Amino acid sequence: REQKAQRRKTASNDSVLSATWRATTRVAIGLAVMVAALFVSLDAIATRGPAPIAQDASARTSARRIDKTMGWTLDVDGDGLADVANPTHNVLRGADAYGSGKFGATRDHGKRKHEGADFIAAPGATVWSPLNGVITFIGYAYQEDQNLRFVEIKDIARSMSARVFYIAPAVKVGDSVVAGEKLGAAESLASRYPNGITNHVHVELRDVHGRALDPASVLPSSVAGVQLASLEPRAAEGSVRRGPVRPLRPRVSRS
Repeated sequence: REQKAQRRKTASNDSVLSATWRATTRVAIGLAVMVAALFVSLDAIATRGPAPIAQDASARTSARRIDKTMGWTLDVDGDGLADVANPTHNVLRGADAYGSGKFGATRDHGKRKHEGADFIAAPGATVWSPLNGVITFIGYAYQEDQNLRFVEIKDIARSMSARVFYIAPAVKVGDSVVAGEKLGAAESLASRYPNGITNHVHVELRDVHGRALDPASVLPSSVAGVQLASLEPRAAEGSVRRGPVRPLRPRVSRS
């Protein structure tokens, strides 16, 4: 009996050791497979390069550095990236048959003030985003004319919004843009203003209270750095509004 008991005990121990060995082997094989898969994944990442999201972030960072040395973009907070940009890489429109393109210039025989600034742009020229933000609206500059459009950008970080008029948009509502990134192309004003207007895009800036700001005091307005941004807002007379920014109603003439 003792011999039988001893043999049963020995067999039981052998069985336990065998089961343990099989389990250990399975774990080792599983770990080997996982390590091999990890090396394959790392090799694939190294071959493909950064993930699309990282590439997109890198591209946007590059866009914020566009033409910074030329004076068309401005780093306001000193982080090395552009915060605002000249939308046409050109100077302000001077006086022509339809008046001056400066902020606060008289319109309609003195009945109102120009609540934006006009940046010279040839038809078809690239128009750049003046702010970092999100495209919140695309509409028509004039209710009765569907040939001329505008794009609205809201910059939550700077508590500011911009409307860029007379542009064929290359963006859509919901898109994120950075200062200096392509927004679209300038449209021709020849048919709307046939008596000899300087072709341009009209830019309106408003603060969080809806007050009109002088774009020339916020955006770089010349390559020489004339009137570079001092974010002290200068509002047009009679343009101060209370409450949140609201959509602007089209006027008879924005130019």
